[in-house]
Amino acid sequence: MTQWHGGKGSTQRPKSIADEEYAQRWDAIFGKDQPENKEKPTPEITMCEDSECPLKNKCYRYIAIPSGFQSYFVGSPKSMDGCRYFLRIEQENYTALNPKEQESDS
Repeated sequence: MTQWHGGKGSTQRPKSIADEEYAQRWDAIFGKDQPENKEKPTPEITMCEDSECPLKNKCYRYIAIPSGFQSYFVGSPKSMDGCRYFLRIEQENYTALNPKEQESDS
């Protein structure tokens, strides 16, 4: 009778890289030791890029900082009656919050 060795896969395969490099790659893939994002993420809204809109500096859809996978309106959502998608923001200094305005000023 043969001696039982624990079954298939019971021993660890030999590693082709050092433990430290393995740990670094693990962290890179699964996000350990990454700095936290201090900014609030943009809620999942459709944003607006209509730079000609008279409400743009008061609208959250225009001023919000976009996320990595941000959706935008195709064309302008405004109509003759205004914009039914307008989201008023509470801040007083709208253009200071808007990176699009700062880029166009330079």
